[in-house]
Amino acid sequence: MTSYTGFPSPLEGAGSSSPVKSISGVPSVPPLGSVLQSRPSRRQVSLGSGVLNQYEPGLGGESTVNDVLLYEAPNVKPPLPSCPGPSTREPLSTSLLPSKTHKLAGGQLAILPSRSVLVDFREGERRKGRKGEEVIVVSPNGDQIHLFSAPHLSTPCCLAEPIVTYSLKELPVDQYKLYEQAKKVIEHIKRNVTKVVMYEGNFVCTLMANGPKADIEIRTNSRSTSATISASTTTAIRIRFSRKLRTMQIFSSETSLCKKTMFCTARGVPSDAGDWASLSTNEKECLATLLDFLRVVEAVEGLPRDSLEPLCAVSAGRLSQHSTKREAAHTVAPAVPPRQESDTYPPRASLPKPAAATSLILLPSPSSTAPQPSTRPTHVTVSPRPRFPSAVLRTSSDTFRKASSTAVGDAPPQPPLGDRSSSLVTRAEDAGSLRELSGRSRLQTRFMPGVGWCVRSGLVRYRIMFADGVALEVDVDEERVEMVERDGSVVRYTVRECSTSREVGDRMKVFRKFLPLFDDE
Repeated sequence: MTSYTGFPSPLEGAGSSSPVKSISGVPSVPPLGSVLQSRPSRRQVSLGSGVLNQYEPGLGGESTVNDVLLYEAPNVKPPLPSCPGPSTREPLSTSLLPSKTHKLAGGQLAILPSRSVLVDFREGERRKGRKGEEVIVVSPNGDQIHLFSAPHLSTPCCLAEPIVTYSLKELPVDQYKLYEQAKKVIEHIKRNVTKVVMYEGNFVCTLMANGPKADIEIRTNSRSTSATISASTTTAIRIRFSRKLRTMQIFSSETSLCKKTMFCTARGVPSDAGDWASLSTNEKECLATLLDFLRVVEAVEGLPRDSLEPLCAVSAGRLSQHSTKREAAHTVAPAVPPRQESDTYPPRASLPKPAAATSLILLPSPSSTAPQPSTRPTHVTVSPRPRFPSAVLRTSSDTFRKASSTAVGDAPPQPPLGDRSSSLVTRAEDAGSLRELSGRSRLQTRFMPGVGWCVRSGLVRYRIMFADGVALEVDVDEERVEMVERDGSVVRYTVRECSTSREVGDRMKVFRKFLPLFDDE
């Protein structure tokens, strides 16, 4: 008797008709009509009970050489994660990134001066067996992708005419994989790019540019002169808080390796009470500063910002309504939300309070439409930059000795109140002579990055203002060299004596590099 499933039971299969003979030792498949009458397969699923029944070969006492050909289950693999659809693709952004070429294992990624991204992963693509004959250039806001042909690795890429231009939603899958790799590299670079800096007592709080939910770094201020830091607590501490992963890394000054890693809440509070107990006093002060800086970060991220108006323009408009720095500082204070009851550390923990002196620097986030955004920071408490040198240099060398190291000439002395009327007459006469002198002297300036400014008066007098505050005056006709130190002291040399002093000799080498930059016509 057969079961209701249509398959014979193992006992009946043992006494049934002879099995199908094999040809040349290879078992063959029985005809379609005799499949139900042959032996069952090795594994048989019972539909009635849902239990997997195992077949025992020696149950019927017969040989199992001529069994039915085994049917293996299909090799079904789980589907691989596909690329995100066009509607879920997020663009990259190169805001606040300087122009630089980054060498990678699979090629290179270059941030161009226009803030566009040149992605050259041809080497890595060829290692994977692909063609690797194309490079892509991504716009600063990441919405336009230009594809260029570059079949030869030894030949520089010609970015004159792209093969095709895609939008981010229309980008094919192969090119989108390269786009995602470049996006990860840029996000890694932004983890070390500063966006907001705040000086809170003995600590420096930094908000990185890998937003949204950018990383926060708290470190001790090495320039702090506060008396609260004793000789035994001068160990430098650096804390890195990842708001995305909710992890905190603590580094010490002895090694650059991570001292400890702990999991935290969204407010930077350690999740485990044991982690809080294991922290030192200085580390707890860093965490207290982190909690205060989080409120500032939330206020900065919550500022209403127009897509066509950078942050520096918004801050300048607000500060123009106030005349003093103290009033400007009060305008920033209401934007910081008050401390909430939940923003506290574990109870029964003595939380030290850092110093109250705070200075905040906001670096602007450039507009996506601007090709070259301004890199000038918006500083609430910083003094304005010194004015550039006046139109005409003073002929007397005594004026240069009294001048600051960052300015060429100083303002004329104010006459007494009784001499104001006579000074107005002489000032009008001096105006005409100054115009004639400026026309004859033809003042020229040149700048060298990392060195400073060089100002030429006429064709024979030069003044170099170095970045370290030292000024060098050279008169070619008289072969006279004067070096003004930072403290105002003056040392005079002749051109031949400059080789005897190493300090003035090195600065004279810089002077010779400035000479070809001037126009001698």
